[in-house]
Amino acid sequence: MKSRRALLALALLTAMLGCSPSHEKTLPQDLLGVWTTSEPKYADRFFELTENAIIFGTGGDNVDVYAVESVERTRDEEGLVYHIRYLNQEGHPYTFSIYYDPSNRGVIRFKHQKHFAWTREEP
Repeated sequence: MKSRRALLALALLTAMLGCSPSHEKTLPQDLLGVWTTSEPKYADRFFELTENAIIFGTGGDNVDVYAVESVERTRDEEGLVYHIRYLNQEGHPYTFSIYYDPSNRGVIRFKHQKHFAWTREEP
């Protein structure tokens, strides 16, 4: 009976670890690059993802650069979600959550603005 409980506990632990989010300190290669959208409202905006930084083009020559603190990858009913954590300009933690679809060289949608598609610029 004890071995059966031990096997059940081991199976449960394995299942829990398999379903847990993946935490990293660097961004995966699939996300790296400069991302833009055809949405006219954001014509002069972009964001760039590097292994260790997230850069927001905020219009004109203005950019904000943040060091990535951690990256968590999860999956929900709408797809693959990356939660990129960094410290904002005031030093407060912030999470940038995006949906990533790898088809067609990749498409990113912001979790809070799913109707805008961001695509990677050609290198």
